[in-house]
Amino acid sequence: MELCGKEGGSLRTFFSTTSVHNGEKVESCTIADSLGNSVFITEGDWIEIGRMKRWVAPKNKQIKRELSEKERNEIWEGKIKPLLKRKISEVGFEQVIKDERMLDNFSKGLSISTGQLKEKISTEWGVV
Repeated sequence: MELCGKEGGSLRTFFSTTSVHNGEKVESCTIADSLGNSVFITEGDWIEIGRMKRWVAPKNKQIKRELSEKERNEIWEGKIKPLLKRKISEVGFEQVIKDERMLDNFSKGLSISTGQLKEKISTEWGVV
């Protein structure tokens, strides 16, 4: 499938692919533009992008995906912890722990409560 973007008419081509990610075969998409740039995303990435952009929304907002401990640790170590570390260095621990909106989003990403996330952050940064 090919699409032209609004920002100058650059042609984008979408390739449906199957890839191996963390040892599992996953459906994926490679997007290439006419300038030679390309990006690879999984179906899960595409769904998350759609939710962030509000292109799609779950029909039942009560659906909560259960994560394995390994998945939770991968998300924590690879995504959330580095963001929190940067945020704490920029605005300080107290401001981060008071940012309910950010903590709510991160706790949803980890499938834990905001209280559990606050406890994890406090333990991780030695503030109990």
